Parts: sequence; structure tokens; C-alpha cells
Amino acid sequence: MSKMSDREIVLAYISTLPDSKMKEVYQILTERYEIHKRKFMLFNREGKEAKAPEGKVRLRPYQYERLLASYGEFGFHRLVEIFYDYLTYLEKNWECVKDGKKKLKDLSVISHYHILGKGWVAQKYEQENPQVSIIEEPEEKSIDFFEIKSKAQAIKYIQQTPPEFRYDNQEIIYLVNKYNIDIDKEV
Repeated sequence: MSKMSDREIVLAYISTLPDSKMKEVYQILTERYEIHKRKFMLFNREGKEAKAPEGKVRLRPYQYERLLASYGEFGFHRLVEIFYDYLTYLEKNWECVKDGKKKLKDLSVISHYHILGKGWVAQKYEQENPQVSIIEEPEEKSIDFFEIKSKAQAIKYIQQTPPEFRYDNQEIIYLVNKYNIDIDKEV
């Protein structure tokens, strides 16, 4: 039996996942392995934009806008605070944390959007604030990226994203390619 390459192992694993998980896999891969380097915004513990080393939480502009729309000002600040404290702890105690150095390195190059918006930070926030319902509809009825199942929904999702945040937005690139959308004519 021949040995599989790393690429073959990853492709084999991805092929075992259901189609419902493909958008999430795509998002995680594009956040981690960018083809084109995009500008990140960095936030300090108070959720204010700041330069490194004070700014530790990394988001792209459209991701920042989405978190604000979903969680509101207070929620966004609390999400950033939770994650900022974790990053600070990891920086000071990386020797004591399993794979601490690798985690720090990985977190220094990726967007933290997924962790803040759907990951353990969002779960912790929801546990702390069970009375607070996350705002799912910033304008009218907004569409969640992971709920899109048709071209019409994809177009509506693109329309609900401000034009200045559409450029180089991996979610929109995914939808345009999947549903063969001509942004200039259909959006």
C-alpha cells in the first residue's frame, strides 16, 4: 500500500464531511491560508482599534461590521475583551499550555472572526448573557452565510453587505463562484 501525501489526506478528510459543512471549511481555510494578503484591523482590550502590540484581536473591516451588527456595541466589546484576555494569558504562559507556542503563532496570522462570531468566545458570551439575544437582523431580515441555499439568497446576502466591504470578501467570492453571480448586473 502506498503512502498518501498530505494533500491527499486533507482531500480525503474533506470528502467525508457533509455538504452542509463545506461553507465553514471554506471560510476557515480562506481565513488561515490567504491567497492575497488583506489588511486586518487590530483591536485592543477595550475593542478600540489599536496598533500592535496593544492591538491583538485581528479582524477584516467587513468582519468587524458583521460582529457589530450581530452583537451590538456592548457585545462586540465583550467578545474582544474575552479573546484579548486569552491572548494575553497565552503570551505570558505559552510554556504551560499544550502547544502554546504553536497556538500563538497560528493566532498571530489569522482572522479571529470565526472564534469571536461562532467559536468558543461567542459561546462564552452567550453563557454569560443568556438574557441577551444576539441580533440576527441588523436591517430587515438578514441572511446568515451558512443558511444560504439558493442564488436569490446569495444575491440578497451580497446586497446586505455594504459595497465597501464586498471587495476581497471571501464569503462573497465563494457565493459569486458557486451561484455564478454577475455582481455588476445582478446585485
